[in-house]
Amino acid sequence: ESKIPLGHATWKPPRDDPKYAMWLRFKDSYRQTMLADGDYVCRTLPLLGRPGGGEADGAAEIRANLRAALATQFLDHGRRDFWRSCLANYRLVGQYLFQRGRAFFNTVLLVLLSVLAHLTVNPLAAYALSRFRMRGTAKILRFLLATMAFPAAVTAIPGFLLVRDLGLLNTLAALVLPTVASGMSVFILKGFFDALPRELYEAAAIDGASEWTVFLKVTLPMTTPILAVNALNSFVAAYNSWEWAFLVCQKESNWTLAVWMYQMSQQMGGQPWCVMAGFVLVSIPTAVVFLACQKIILRGIVLPSMK
Repeated sequence: ESKIPLGHATWKPPRDDPKYAMWLRFKDSYRQTMLADGDYVCRTLPLLGRPGGGEADGAAEIRANLRAALATQFLDHGRRDFWRSCLANYRLVGQYLFQRGRAFFNTVLLVLLSVLAHLTVNPLAAYALSRFRMRGTAKILRFLLATMAFPAAVTAIPGFLLVRDLGLLNTLAALVLPTVASGMSVFILKGFFDALPRELYEAAAIDGASEWTVFLKVTLPMTTPILAVNALNSFVAAYNSWEWAFLVCQKESNWTLAVWMYQMSQQMGGQPWCVMAGFVLVSIPTAVVFLACQKIILRGIVLPSMK
């Protein structure tokens, strides 16, 4: 009742209510114990007596009827207080993440550029390896597979030195360029391109289609499920990447939502409810993208096994 504004208060304390009177005695004893003995003793008041062997005033009655008093308090105000606290946590997280610098704009721009570059470079490289029989194809594939054997932490320092020497620190290019090419994506796309019937390319050549036309009008439409999987992987990698963004962008104006989420988890470690609310909030875009591409992704999983 103390949270209701005075100008809009319509609640009045009940008269001659033994439960309400007991609750008032409990709160007074709680407040006095907190002032005298500290918060720990106050929180354990229903289980412990006062230091020195004596009991707090009304402690026996409180221990016997505390469950009923708490139940009454929850039924009267618990739901309202729960939703107020829940919305307050999300409001605090939203203000922390979306009102600091250009975090939201930087994240949207980073994701769009990363997905676009990923879907441009990797299909072209895989198509070239599959369509044109070059002598070094096997060596190139082995090199691409070798890049998958090293974790991102191993390449962090060499990548940082390269970005620094190129003068790209604190720029969007430092976040986008390292994620353009992916050995796993090229390897998967090449295997899917190899499984396409060669008669399609021969028919297109007879009709006079150029190589660009064959790539854009014949090959890409038939590989939509694999492209959707690669797009989702690129989105997740760019959206959740906070270590690399924190390493190459020291200016707060260039930080993304993932970096601010990491900062919030460090600064609000004593308030885990706010940190969990932040994780729920930042996971919504990934869930939306996955649900939007679910049917296409499932086709990408099923069709290669049927071929």
